[in-house]
Amino acid sequence: MLKEQKMAEAKENPEESANPEEEQGEGEEAEEKGDEEEEPEPIVDFDAVFIPDNYQQIALIAPHFPFNSIFNVPFLGTSLWQSPELIEMAGEYVQRAIFPSGFFKKSESATVREFVKAYEQNFDSEPGILAANGYDTICFLKNLVAKGTIRTRKDFREEIFQYDDFYGVTGAIAFDYQGEVEKDPILLTITGKNLHILP
Repeated sequence: MLKEQKMAEAKENPEESANPEEEQGEGEEAEEKGDEEEEPEPIVDFDAVFIPDNYQQIALIAPHFPFNSIFNVPFLGTSLWQSPELIEMAGEYVQRAIFPSGFFKKSESATVREFVKAYEQNFDSEPGILAANGYDTICFLKNLVAKGTIRTRKDFREEIFQYDDFYGVTGAIAFDYQGEVEKDPILLTITGKNLHILP
């Protein structure tokens, strides 16, 4: 009797007889659909992204761009990006990235190739930026002394300022009259699985 009465009440009030769990589920689905529809498209109004961090952090940051539908935006970085591990960890995400370098041992320059070969033969390891800068410093000073015009510290100082045609394994080196070194950094870019000097 009670069962028949409940069925009759359900027919008279169908809205009250609905399953509250089903109603909640339908509401959540509607909210999810609404959120998907309202998600804005990324605004890309810049030509490049500069990230002044090391290669380990770049390997974590770069993949977030395509994940958020941001494609074909080149990255600009610092010399801390110069590592083959960056390509191994996130090479596909940093294609066309550009960053400076103080020394590139895979340069096609004959001077660099000779230096790298001699260094590897003598120390059984590859030269880095410190070795390259040390080598250029010694060569720079050697060339100054070889002129035979230095007798005093003042002569040495003047010769340094006037010596503006030295080109070493780290590039051209000169000094201004404030004693600051003038060097154009090497710019590297990533293409495929390799680092290259930017033309």
